[in-house]
Amino acid sequence: MPIVQTRAGQVETVEHGDGEQLFVMVHAAGAGPHAYDRLVQLLASKQRRFVAGARVGYGNTEIESGGDLIARNVAATDALMADIGAQDIVMFGHSMGGLISLLSAAGRLSAGAGNLKALVLYDPILV
Repeated sequence: MPIVQTRAGQVETVEHGDGEQLFVMVHAAGAGPHAYDRLVQLLASKQRRFVAGARVGYGNTEIESGGDLIARNVAATDALMADIGAQDIVMFGHSMGGLISLLSAAGRLSAGAGNLKALVLYDPILV
């Protein structure tokens, strides 16, 4: 799996497609980034690119920022999106990945990042 060097550290990724619209897939605690392979096959089109980053503790992802595990995973997701630099981003998060996606999206909106077009949460853990 490719490793993307970001400002927060390295994120191991699974990538499909090379379109302009970026789908950032954030996996659940009980899965890895390959959990989205079948869904990506169903959603694939020429306009779409899918990137599923391995969360901290999975694969070779190593994030240098402090904080608890959730904060480090939000930092990894934020850095991955910032360093890819897509115009249109759709975030998809499942379970713990849903919480990480929600926190990342809230931070992006607070910072005025206008390229997040949709947030899809499937069975998110919300506290």
